[in-house]
Amino acid sequence: MPRVDPEARNDASSAVKNARSVGDARLPAANAMAMETLNHRDRERRSFQFFLEKTAPQLAGDFECAFWESLLLQSVHHEPAIRHVTVALGSLHETFERDVAPFRSGQLASNGTFALHQYLSAMRCLMPTPTSSQPLDVCLISCVLFACFEAMRGHYGPAITHISSGLKILAEIRRNASSTFVTSDLNRRPYIPMNVLCGLFTRLQGQAAVTDEDIRSDQFNIWPELTIDLTRPVGFDSLADAREMLETYTYWYRQQDARRISRTEQLKTQHSEMIADSIANLTRDAVTLRDTGLSLLERWSTALEEFLHKRGASLSTRERRGAAILQLRKIDCFVALNAQPLAPELEAENSSSFAWDKFCPFFEQMVSLGESINDLYSSPSSSPSCSVSSYPSSSKTFSLDFGIIASMFNVAAHCRDPYIRRRAVSVLRSSTVQEGVWNSVAIAAIAAKWVEIEEEGLGPITSCADIPAAARLAQFMPVFDVGQPSVQVYFSHSLILDPANVRREVLQW
Repeated sequence: MPRVDPEARNDASSAVKNARSVGDARLPAANAMAMETLNHRDRERRSFQFFLEKTAPQLAGDFECAFWESLLLQSVHHEPAIRHVTVALGSLHETFERDVAPFRSGQLASNGTFALHQYLSAMRCLMPTPTSSQPLDVCLISCVLFACFEAMRGHYGPAITHISSGLKILAEIRRNASSTFVTSDLNRRPYIPMNVLCGLFTRLQGQAAVTDEDIRSDQFNIWPELTIDLTRPVGFDSLADAREMLETYTYWYRQQDARRISRTEQLKTQHSEMIADSIANLTRDAVTLRDTGLSLLERWSTALEEFLHKRGASLSTRERRGAAILQLRKIDCFVALNAQPLAPELEAENSSSFAWDKFCPFFEQMVSLGESINDLYSSPSSSPSCSVSSYPSSSKTFSLDFGIIASMFNVAAHCRDPYIRRRAVSVLRSSTVQEGVWNSVAIAAIAAKWVEIEEEGLGPITSCADIPAAARLAQFMPVFDVGQPSVQVYFSHSLILDPANVRREVLQW
């Protein structure tokens, strides 16, 4: 699991103190007109202070995260690119929170001139010169921050491009043992340990892969040395450890499943007499992979229950929210492992969709957890930061963590019970949450359209059985508009998107 050595933590602690001293003039909260009167230097200072007090804690999410809470600040004083982009994020985030409906109004781009100037300055700092190039750790940190900036202003395509760039750098480092992690100033250690950066990109890869098939685990293997030992005891000292372990397991599963799918594609080129044996082997591989995944999930779940039994009464609001998110993801993983066909590319896809119907009780548990997580976000003490902020709180949150969005979408898409799936859409609509490249309002619009397409023309729907196989969707692909709060979504009744057999919808929010 990703760990940070004590010496690095001491350096990070000093960096936090130094960074806070740079922005020690705590400016009072300002409205839009007052912001315009600030000179450039004051605005930089204000935006950086906002980043320290509000943006970084929110990006850390509901789990301890050394990257956002300490390690990142080691690089701020030494790397102009990182300094500029943290100022840009702080400025954009304050606009994001001040806007009454940031996901709907499209005002972030027009109000973010100062933030955009800082963002472009950061990019210019990273441009190579004939005599030097940027250290790879600085490039990787910048990819994370650039992706955050683009996602916060609703530009999901560029955000995914930055994630892809970081994954390519990591994959090259992992492939080439002679690659130098730091390519200049070889006397210093990297600002962020490699395993911490890999943990961040593991989460980002899982989010971005939904909208970009090129960002798959077998394409960018950022944990090439990863092995799963089923005999190793499972336990953790914090919810952050539990989260990291679950994400390691899910990354491993995605990687193995992607390789299985690749082998299936290769099968199509074989002679017919070889296909029967190959299908049997692939099915056995799929069963083994599923059973291994379920075993890992069961052992992880037992360890989580033991941890919560010991710590339950002393959990903070932030920790209770994190625990609920982990329980939500646990059920989501369990249902997905059990419901997915073992060889979906070789089976009748429409009939396989009925496998989800028997999991309605689990879907209902997921929705109840989603509703409780929303309630915890709206509680007075729900701030992810333990520090006292001089800025007013907001119900809008932005982080890189997986939270409720993906799980609630899965319920809306796969649960054909009309009551449960509408509750899931309602959870998405009632939350103003940005989770990496996932936006709750945008995903609510996609989920609602999915439900509408499946149910149109069928009359009253009272149970899963009322939706026939021919009406059930199996796949979707969103293409977000860069400048407007809208998305083109291609819905398909087949797991494989065929341009000739998709339904295109343009959604706005």
